[in-house]
Amino acid sequence: MDSNIETHMGDLVKTRCLDKNISVSRFADMINTSRQNVYHIFKRKDIKPDQLKVICNALDYDFFQYISRGSKSEIKKSRIRLVVEFDACDKHLYSLVEKLCRYLDNLSDFSCVDVKMEGEDISMLN
Repeated sequence: MDSNIETHMGDLVKTRCLDKNISVSRFADMINTSRQNVYHIFKRKDIKPDQLKVICNALDYDFFQYISRGSKSEIKKSRIRLVVEFDACDKHLYSLVEKLCRYLDNLSDFSCVDVKMEGEDISMLN
């Protein structure tokens, strides 16, 4: 996306609702808010990350891709090192760790940059 173009998140959310034929009332129910608040969301240029995450889940769409994260010099993310040790091959735990990393990557203040999984037969999980 061109960094010179301003992204209006409310317009993007409204467009996604229209594309999926979701009414304002239905969308309000999906994100557990009032119709009036939905109209306010549509008018907002920016939407808080926690609310945007709920909207992403409801509309099955990643609106975070439109958020300008700036240059590397402008952004200082907290780095997270996650080490998970397995006693045995556990695909469920592996799946949870992957989901956690995707969630952290969507937050503007964190980056899951170093994930190390150790244990028996870990190669079977990939």
